[in-house]
Amino acid sequence: MKFLKFLIFIFALITFFISLYLTKLSYSTSISCSIFDGCNNVLTSKYSKIFNIPISIFGTIYSAFLIILFYFENKKFLIPLTFIGALIASFLLYLQIFVIKSICFYCTIVDLIFVIIFILILIYFKNQVRVNN
Repeated sequence: MKFLKFLIFIFALITFFISLYLTKLSYSTSISCSIFDGCNNVLTSKYSKIFNIPISIFGTIYSAFLIILFYFENKKFLIPLTFIGALIASFLLYLQIFVIKSICFYCTIVDLIFVIIFILILIYFKNQVRVNN
């Protein structure tokens, strides 16, 4: 149980720092974030911003909320929040693959981790209920 809690925390930290890095790149004049060419296409596409705000800023804020809520083990908000995050991440993966037709390595890592965090949160709280009964 402690390992699972540690893993979720580490994943949330990873997404926080990668999202922060992607935000920095979004405001940079030259975007080059990996050995793959897709980052530039994804981070400059019309899907990379909402109301002219880079999606990565939302990812950074979302990750910070995850860390705080998980620290306090707030099941009431964590499960719905991570579910919504997993849905949005899945949609962003869909956009990269099928609409933009480019893959941003870091964006993909963040999106996959958000889906994994949702699964791990479900497992964590399911195991917590078993332990308490």
